[in-house]
Amino acid sequence: MFNSDGSEAETCLNGLRCVARAGFEALGIEAAEVALKASTAQVSRAPDIAPGVYSVRTQARATMGIAATGPLSGLPSNRDFIPVSMPNPHLITFVDAVDEDELVALGTWCEAAPPLLPERANVSFVEKRGDDLYVRTFERGVGLTNACGSAMAASVFAAGLARAVPWGREIRIFNKGGLVLGSAASPEQGADVTITGNATFEYDGEINADGTDLTITRRRDDEIAAWDAVLA
Repeated sequence: MFNSDGSEAETCLNGLRCVARAGFEALGIEAAEVALKASTAQVSRAPDIAPGVYSVRTQARATMGIAATGPLSGLPSNRDFIPVSMPNPHLITFVDAVDEDELVALGTWCEAAPPLLPERANVSFVEKRGDDLYVRTFERGVGLTNACGSAMAASVFAAGLARAVPWGREIRIFNKGGLVLGSAASPEQGADVTITGNATFEYDGEINADGTDLTITRRRDDEIAAWDAVLA
């Protein structure tokens, strides 16, 4: 999985769901173990999270901490952050309301690979909305993003650590791009984070290896309409 700046991510759970579905359709299977850059993840076909929305479940292991060279008090922020690796590095903080200017300022600082964070980090501000979480993320190698699957996974794990969400309880996790269902096991129970979300295909096509001459062979308008209904 490669970010828009050309860097390779250790994991990308949104992308993984789409790749998993493509593999399921090509191979006639409904579950697999997937090798990622620095870890493995389990993927399986899941019940649709909404009518007509093809859904895939991913399971990846979280660990506490990230590759920082010193205490997180060295961040240019007065907030308390929970460091989580999925295994890509995440800094999670819980807020009453997301301040995007503040998020972008801190994310930009982390993106510059300062001495404290030589591997940079994804930064997420998380609101607890009733039983749900809302996540806004400045993604490493991308910037402010509408959707970051590993950030949603890191957020539900961090919520367990913060005792904001009970371990093992499946909740809804929202971002600007949509929603997933997520749950996390405690570190004592293995720290596996399960995310179930859409893997919506817009069309099938054929394209040359050099990226030229795309020919659309099949449109999946019904899938697009089903996902649009969720976002409405």
